[in-house]
Amino acid sequence: MLALLDGLATEYGDDWWFGMAHAFAQCEAGQRETARKAIDRSMAAHPRNAHGAHVRAHVLYESGEDAAGRAYLDEWLRDYPAAAQLHCHLTWHVAIFSLGVGRPDRAWQAYSGGIAPGASCGSAGQHADRCRLVPLARRAGQRASRSTALVRGA
Repeated sequence: MLALLDGLATEYGDDWWFGMAHAFAQCEAGQRETARKAIDRSMAAHPRNAHGAHVRAHVLYESGEDAAGRAYLDEWLRDYPAAAQLHCHLTWHVAIFSLGVGRPDRAWQAYSGGIAPGASCGSAGQHADRCRLVPLARRAGQRASRSTALVRGA
C-alpha cells in the first residue's frame, strides 16, 4: 500500500484525504515520524475528519504515547455524535489507551459509553471492537469475568 501511495503522492499534492491515507500507510510501515507529519498536515486542513483522528490515534499508539492518545481522543470525541461511523472504534482506542496508562476504570467507562451494546450505533465493527477489548483487558490484568460480562452486555 505504501509503495502505491508513495507513487501517487505528487498527483495528489496537499489533498487532506490523500494525506490521511498516506499517513496511515506510513504508520503501518513503521515510518511513524513521517506519518506524524503527514497526519498533522491533513488534520490541519480538515480537523474534524474522523478517519484522520483514527490515523492520529494509530500514530500515537505505535509511538507508545498512550497518555497523549487518550487526551487527544477524549477531546476530539467530545462533540462527535455517537451515531457517527467511527464513534465506537475511536472510543475503543480510548479504552486501549486507558489500559496502557494503567486506568482500567477509564477503559470500562469508555466501554460503557461508546462500545457496549446500544452505546453507539455508527460502526459495523462494533461487535468486533467489543470482542477485541476482552483479551487486551485480560493482558492488562483485568478479571476475565468482568471483561466477559461487559462484552456480553451484562
